[in-house]
Amino acid sequence: MTVVDPVEGKLDMGFISQLEGLVDVNTIRISAPIHEAKVYPVRVNSHIEAYFFYKANQIYRVIGYVTDRLIIDDIALLDVRVTEKPEKIQRRQYYRFDCRVPVSFSPQKSDEPGKHDEIAGYTIDISGGGVSSQTDYMLVPNSVISGALLFDNFQLKFKGKVIRCSREIINEEIKYNSSISFEDIEYKEREKIVGFIFRQQRELLKKGLRGS
Repeated sequence: MTVVDPVEGKLDMGFISQLEGLVDVNTIRISAPIHEAKVYPVRVNSHIEAYFFYKANQIYRVIGYVTDRLIIDDIALLDVRVTEKPEKIQRRQYYRFDCRVPVSFSPQKSDEPGKHDEIAGYTIDISGGGVSSQTDYMLVPNSVISGALLFDNFQLKFKGKVIRCSREIINEEIKYNSSISFEDIEYKEREKIVGFIFRQQRELLKKGLRGS
């Protein structure tokens, strides 16, 4: 969720929220957004753009502004006046979720010196359409690679295309940030990814509301 504060301007911090219910035909009630596992104090009249998951595979975009802040049963809530008809997001517009998941890549076989059979790293973010990752070695832009995401309770193998790769120096070490789009991924595998994102968002929300 993105918030545009009437004083501070746009706050693009990757807020996490949850739909709690309807106040009336034009107003929804949501939990106060979470940032870094804490409730963020959003001002009245702030404009928001939010993406809400319905089930595991449907996402809706909602635009509106905050009309009220309240607390019910020790949960911080916001009433939001919806100013546009909610838009169902098409599958190609997958929401990207910031998370750190182990990932490994197997580039196409090559006899070139310096090439690696397997390159390991972690995701920067993940969506139903692909991943951004950070590795110690460079992935070749426009190349097709095999990969595996190592979730807590399952492994997801995929074929992907490297869209771009850039170099970054972190703590005097060279790292490579790559964007990879999924190629020929099965529907059920993509749904596992979307379901993982949904569960992680709910966990972040619960932790934030508990103040942990």
